[in-house]
Amino acid sequence: MWVNSDTFLPTRQRYYSRDPVINDRREEISRFSKYRDAGSGVMWPHAVERERDTEKIFQLYSEQVKVNDPLPDTMFELPNGITMLKR
Repeated sequence: MWVNSDTFLPTRQRYYSRDPVINDRREEISRFSKYRDAGSGVMWPHAVERERDTEKIFQLYSEQVKVNDPLPDTMFELPNGITMLKR
């Protein structure tokens, strides 16, 4: 994990895993940038990129992220006609 010495925010993460098919080591790197306040003092990266063995495999760009934003109770209700499965 690489951390910015001024902001103490993570900028890069690297880890290794084993490919079970070819039994070879894979390097995966994530890069975090464009941090902004997402609310309640939480700094969130609005640009995330991932690569595996130098090949880009994922990109995420956010316009807005909210933390501790109240959610309406209706968001957790099942729609009409749907029954809840038994545990």
